[in-house]
Amino acid sequence: MTTSPAETGCQDRKARPGGQTELTESLRPGVGGRNAGSAPAPTWWCPAALLGEAAAMAPVAGDAAYFKRGSLFWFAVITVSFGYYTWVVLWPESIPFKSLGPLGSFTQYLLNHHHTLLHNGFWLAWMVHVGESLYAMVLCKYKGITDSQAQLLWFLQTFFFGIASLSILIAYRPKHQKRT
Repeated sequence: MTTSPAETGCQDRKARPGGQTELTESLRPGVGGRNAGSAPAPTWWCPAALLGEAAAMAPVAGDAAYFKRGSLFWFAVITVSFGYYTWVVLWPESIPFKSLGPLGSFTQYLLNHHHTLLHNGFWLAWMVHVGESLYAMVLCKYKGITDSQAQLLWFLQTFFFGIASLSILIAYRPKHQKRT
């Protein structure tokens, strides 16, 4: 049995003159087209599965499944920063202060003189991320994003990356259908 691109939710985009793109049948094995096999389509190649982007679903499901992944630059900055902050708060004895240069000296100063502030700030930051994630759920409902997978992606992305994700959702303006 072959699987069509519409069934998998994954299509290839083919460039047309004028910069437009059109959806085409996939030529990957097992996914319709001329190379179709009997095996079901692997999900690892699908952009939605690979990147966690429900935005790939948007053309199929409309505004109800809207999702947009944030900037990789900000995700990297937040991951490194929060990772270092976690290291400082939870495992301060393992930090090689001298190897980190000025950052190590500054970190050691903060640990020696403001340990309670660092510890409380760390847990406060996580609580803020939980609050932002819950607010993302409210915004999803308000903006008509009803697809449960898209809502889950917004929740997780906002939980891990905070305002870098939430700002995308805040800026999103759904297309409202005319009511007659």
